[in-house]
Amino acid sequence: MTRVCIGMRSNHAPEASLRKAIALVGQLFREIEVSPVYRAPLSSAEDESDFALSMAIAGETDKSADEVVAFLNETHARFDQPAAQDAGELVMELTLLLYGGAVLSVGDVEVPSPRIEDLAGLLIPLTDVAAGQTHPLSDRPFLAMRDELLARDPGQAGKVDEVPFAF
Repeated sequence: MTRVCIGMRSNHAPEASLRKAIALVGQLFREIEVSPVYRAPLSSAEDESDFALSMAIAGETDKSADEVVAFLNETHARFDQPAAQDAGELVMELTLLLYGGAVLSVGDVEVPSPRIEDLAGLLIPLTDVAAGQTHPLSDRPFLAMRDELLARDPGQAGKVDEVPFAF
């Protein structure tokens, strides 16, 4: 069994989208652990309207990395809403953040996700489900990485808020 962490972000009907994603992605695992939900910038840019609800889900799976990526791609396709995407909305983003302690590439997916270090909307929820883990490449604890990101990019620090969410 391999511990897998997946980031989820949406700004199009985000509450419903996250609930649907949890139900679908949860099928990968026997038991799931979910982070709190955060309102966070989609990027480190200063655009005040560029927010999404973000969270992470983790659990143990017997699926290979290839199978997990294929499952996430199939799940992502269930959220395909061209009109929302044409309006610049993020219907659902599913990011394979960690696959155990492995460093690997599956198609165009790099694991660990290279965006972990730069996006508070991915890193903060990840620390909730992987607080005791270290980054597979740098061996730095995720909690330290979170603190470093928030110190380095105060624009993100002041814009990430935990929000009430009924699972």
